[in-house]
Amino acid sequence: MEIESQGDPNTRLRERLIELVDERGADVIFCSTRTKGDTVRAVEEIGARGFEVLWTSTYETERDHDAVNELKARHLLELMCSMNLLPGELVRWLRQR
Repeated sequence: MEIESQGDPNTRLRERLIELVDERGADVIFCSTRTKGDTVRAVEEIGARGFEVLWTSTYETERDHDAVNELKARHLLELMCSMNLLPGELVRWLRQR
């Protein structure tokens, strides 16, 4: 599992995703993108190579950004658990928290 946060234009996201797949053998990649443009196309190109692409978005709020970011992180973690992307022992430990 790999995490890539270079989701802004001109950050070499396409090259980085190819590196994660070809050189590091990633089978799961979490990455950030904009909502359109080159970064979205980079993810779609990796999807065309056999990866399942699941799009999600940030939660937007006028207040308490930390609480909203924490909730989004928990939802992403639960998604990983539900899709069996994490080892069983880790899932059990996380769900006890």
